[in-house]
Amino acid sequence: MATAAVLTAVPPLWLCVAASSASAALIDTLALLSDMVDVVLFLTIAFFAAACARGLLGPSWLRRTALGVAALCTLRAIEIVLRGWVLAIAGPVSLILFVVALSVYLLRTSQGHPQSLRSSH
Repeated sequence: MATAAVLTAVPPLWLCVAASSASAALIDTLALLSDMVDVVLFLTIAFFAAACARGLLGPSWLRRTALGVAALCTLRAIEIVLRGWVLAIAGPVSLILFVVALSVYLLRTSQGHPQSLRSSH
């Protein structure tokens, strides 16, 4: 996930450097590449959240939250391809809320060891 996040910075930075001297075709390509890297990032986040929801974490509310994040981020990736904007805030915010919930849960569990997070259901 960290690699995908870093990759999202490359096209905009390249666009900033090349903006004054680049052709319109290169600028259009970099803008499209920026969107496609965002798609990869949201799909990576969705995969991470789905993996968390698959029973590796403790309480069912956390798994359901992870499933919701996976769904929202998958929808956001599809929406980027379709040039939509409705989930532009919901996708990233859902990830932040999930990471906060996961962090609080890990801090409150005994010792915070991953072995103690396995579902007993």
